[in-house]
Amino acid sequence: MNINDLPSKVFHGTTNDNLKSLKDTSKINTSFNLASKSVDNGPGFYTGTQLQKAKKRANDKVRKFATQGKKNVSGIVLEYDIDLEKLEKENFKILIFEEPNEEWAAFVLNNRIKSTKYKHNLKNDNLNKYLNNVNQQFDLVYSPLADGLIEFDILDYLDSEQKYEN
Repeated sequence: MNINDLPSKVFHGTTNDNLKSLKDTSKINTSFNLASKSVDNGPGFYTGTQLQKAKKRANDKVRKFATQGKKNVSGIVLEYDIDLEKLEKENFKILIFEEPNEEWAAFVLNNRIKSTKYKHNLKNDNLNKYLNNVNQQFDLVYSPLADGLIEFDILDYLDSEQKYEN
């Protein structure tokens, strides 16, 4: 898969509280605090290709705010068109995982625990053997999302794989 194979339309589920800051795509700040919550692809602005998942994410955020006593918050889904030619022309650093595999599992785990503990044999020698995006070395990461508390499942899988390698 290359840049031109990526989807050009993506969705972001959020709340009306965030609408003003997200309406103007030229002002979206993706320089997030690196101490923020550990997530699958590292700090960043998360979008997806599935409208239903974006709607679910927006509704989940509304429920979270409701438990915190915030009222008058509603879920919204924003749709963005990605200029794939611009991504290619401007040499964005892009990492693509077409499907979950060992490399993807180690990447997700390393981002979530902010670690470089799990190495893997990558086909691309330009990538760090302890692959992660904690320090935002990639401008765009296209991958499936683990989307849950699976650190221990991935950890068990990688530990068992490393035992067989030694």
